[in-house]
Amino acid sequence: MSSQKYPLPENVARDDEALLPAHAPKVDVCGNALGSSRILFLSHLRLEVVPTPVLRSSSIVELRMNNTRLSGTLPDEFWNLKTLQRLLIGSNGITSLDGVSRLTSLVHLSVEDNKLTA
Repeated sequence: MSSQKYPLPENVARDDEALLPAHAPKVDVCGNALGSSRILFLSHLRLEVVPTPVLRSSSIVELRMNNTRLSGTLPDEFWNLKTLQRLLIGSNGITSLDGVSRLTSLVHLSVEDNKLTA
């Protein structure tokens, strides 16, 4: 979450939450374990990298990281998310999906608007 010098009112979204309703639950994936979280909506958060707790999760079935400024190749650990069924990583700068065949539970993949090469 963005650090603010002056706190914002509860009904005003901060920059990294602009597309979330004010009542939406927030998940801090930067320094905490994800526990039993199964669906993660991290789109539009300007993460630039896949957070380590995501890479270590053994329960995620859906991961939405559209428009998070990911670029290049995804880390090798990413392809070990054995429970992942739905992956939405469009509108980033991803150049390769080497390893995607290791996501054996994957049934939906959305990668539009990236920099993929054949």
